[in-house]
Amino acid sequence: MSVDDLTFTLTSDHLSKHLPGLAPAVLTELSLLTADHIIDRVGAALSEGMSDTHLEEFDAISGDHDDATAWLEQMRPGYRELTPQVVDAELEKTVRAVLSNDPEAGRPLDTTALPLPDWDSIVNTLNGRYSTEDTNDHRVILALQHPGRRPLHLGVAAREWWLEVFCSFGNVSDAHLTAACRTALTAGRAGIVAIEDSMIIRFAQPSAGLTVHGLDAAISEVFTTARAAIDALQSTPAASRSDN
Repeated sequence: MSVDDLTFTLTSDHLSKHLPGLAPAVLTELSLLTADHIIDRVGAALSEGMSDTHLEEFDAISGDHDDATAWLEQMRPGYRELTPQVVDAELEKTVRAVLSNDPEAGRPLDTTALPLPDWDSIVNTLNGRYSTEDTNDHRVILALQHPGRRPLHLGVAAREWWLEVFCSFGNVSDAHLTAACRTALTAGRAGIVAIEDSMIIRFAQPSAGLTVHGLDAAISEVFTTARAAIDALQSTPAASRSDN
């Protein structure tokens, strides 16, 4: 896991614990911004007092974890204690700032009990909890963020008796997509989904029994599976690939 991904994961976990009332889309955007700021602040703290020559030396070896660690241990004794201090301070400052403007962000939402009886309520929920790019009478397109990568676009579509959450892979064949999902599932990185017309599909509960929790779970499963399938496709040169 890269430093960017690790910092985002730690930040997201901390903010979701202390700000449980934030909508998922808001939490993701806040986590991305805070993680970027933490990386900058840690870099500034570690480089404080160093000469340009020292900074150039570190920049030249920063891509090698072992060399960079050995260099920091020699040139910046105590850096292992300094880094978590900076991280904790920035996370605390972020949580405090959010709560000062929105005290409700610190109170958990019982999403399980919130029903979504019709398409209008589903659309309103999606617009409030996710970044949406296109909405019509029967479909909403979501843009889900991930550190260091382009947004992944998912669709939520209303059918006669059920709801579908899907991710389209364009020119990837069903056979290649099935193999990629099987690889991801074996690695424990994917859920049980359907594959049809170059799409990963998760069928949500019938609209009459759908809850916010169920909708979030279906979106999360398709997002996780699609990301893992993309990684599997990219590691197989012979397979057709998606641009996601």
